[in-house]
Amino acid sequence: MKKQHAPEGSQENLLEAAQCERGQLKRELFVALRKVEQLQRELAEQRALIEQIHTSSSWRLTAPLRTARTSARYFTRPRQLLAVLAARGAAMVTRYPRLRTSLIAALVRFPGIREKLRRLVMPSLVVGWSDPATDYAEQMTADKLPPSGRLIYDELIAPLREQSPS
Repeated sequence: MKKQHAPEGSQENLLEAAQCERGQLKRELFVALRKVEQLQRELAEQRALIEQIHTSSSWRLTAPLRTARTSARYFTRPRQLLAVLAARGAAMVTRYPRLRTSLIAALVRFPGIREKLRRLVMPSLVVGWSDPATDYAEQMTADKLPPSGRLIYDELIAPLREQSPS
């Protein structure tokens, strides 16, 4: 295979075009770097301002009021409180397997409490819960789970899908 050489004039044109493009890219890079520096300065200023607010005496004095306001929200919205408690409970049960075993054993011994917990907690955990009077198994589908629940569901179901004959 022979290399085809471009005429001498077109090589010079290509070289000139490449240098022109290189110059343009250098200018764009310079502008982008200036913008990054500006944004970093603004971010540092904003962080300093937030730090100044958090260390101010007024912020520290009003901390109990902010805590009370947050707590009051949970009492005016019991479903939100249940969702927070359920999430924290799920994290504890996941972190400590013995706790999970003990909790399951206790709930088996007290079916009334188990049913009340199920009625209270399940609707707050499932996205798009329609009617609490209907059966939980009918409403609990993978598409109604929150994203974290979908990830766990997919991890649990993947080995079963691999085992089943296609």
